[in-house]
Parts: sequence; structure tokens; C-alpha cells
Amino acid sequence: MVVIIDPHLKRTSEYPVYQKASELGILVKPKGGEGEYEGWCWSGSSSWIDFFNPGSWDWWKSLFKTMKLKSGWSWTESTDAVHIWNDMNEVGVVSLPVQFRAELLMIILAVGV
Repeated sequence: MVVIIDPHLKRTSEYPVYQKASELGILVKPKGGEGEYEGWCWSGSSSWIDFFNPGSWDWWKSLFKTMKLKSGWSWTESTDAVHIWNDMNEVGVVSLPVQFRAELLMIILAVGV
């Protein structure tokens, strides 16, 4: 199995990765600082891991073990032949205003990211 990882998480209680990140409080917050930032990407309503939150790193890394974990959910629930494809390292919020997306693209091109 090839697990495709994206920096956004589909906002649904049926997705255990989103569910756990929400419980841990490690998702990006909106400007007001309360709740979870919601944007739209290819999967629909999405949230993002707040990697400025030091608590997010160890948890995020723990998801990408290619062996069964002692406790909790892991990719190996269906097979132990797991490979990881890191996808969408570019900006993935498709609900941004067009002007903002254009400005962001100009910054990315100028920096050479």
C-alpha cells in the first residue's frame, strides 16, 4: 500500500488522523485564536497541522511508522507493506481569494521554493 500524505486533513469525524489532531489541539487556528482554521482543498473541508506547535511534531511523525504500533491506529491496519508518498508540499488552500493566491505565487516564485 502507498500512503499519500498531504499537509491538510479532511475535516470529518470518520477520519482518525483528523479526529486525533483535533483532540490534541494541534491544528492551525483561525485569526481569532479559537477553534480550527477551515479551508478547502481537493478533499473538501480541511484543516492543517500547526507545525509551530511543538506538540505536533512527535505525534505527526508517529503516524508514519511502517510497522504495527503497540497502541492506537496505524497505516498497517490493512497491510504491513506500507510505503509513503509525500504529496502537495505547495500551497493547497483552494478557497483563498484569487488576488491572494496570485500574490502568494509571486512570493513563491521570487524565493524559489
